[in-house]
Amino acid sequence: MSKPSASSTAKPDSKSAASGSGKAEKPRGSRLGPNFLAGVADDTPAPPTKAAAAPLGEAEKRALNNEISRQLKPRWKAPTGADADQLVTILRWRLNEDGSLASGPELVEQTGKTDTNRPQQQLHVEAAIRAVRAAAPFDLPLQYYSSWKNIVAFRFDKRL
Repeated sequence: MSKPSASSTAKPDSKSAASGSGKAEKPRGSRLGPNFLAGVADDTPAPPTKAAAAPLGEAEKRALNNEISRQLKPRWKAPTGADADQLVTILRWRLNEDGSLASGPELVEQTGKTDTNRPQQQLHVEAAIRAVRAAAPFDLPLQYYSSWKNIVAFRFDKRL
């Protein structure tokens, strides 16, 4: 004859004894297997990638330019003086994917120069460069990185 196993001689747990039901409670475990979410689509959107970039239309280019202007405007202070409002400084710079400066900014061209605004010309360039450096890192949509990584000719004028 074999000895009875420990499980057959175990006393009912205190819950079932206290409730008076006389039934031992079944152990609680998950009915779901470890791969219960297999095949279910994830609701979290995937991060944008450069490969998904589509060519920009005119409206998208304007919106991107407006967003860059919006981020520069609080940092841009055009110099004042005689005919300073006629100056237009054009800069170029390159950006990394995180919006930080990769190179530049550097002067491309300055228009609106007169003899009377000569003292403000260099100040205008320096103020534009300062504004770009202060605005970096720019917060721009990564899916359009190929369109904004090289800012080729951004105009700084009195209005921006």
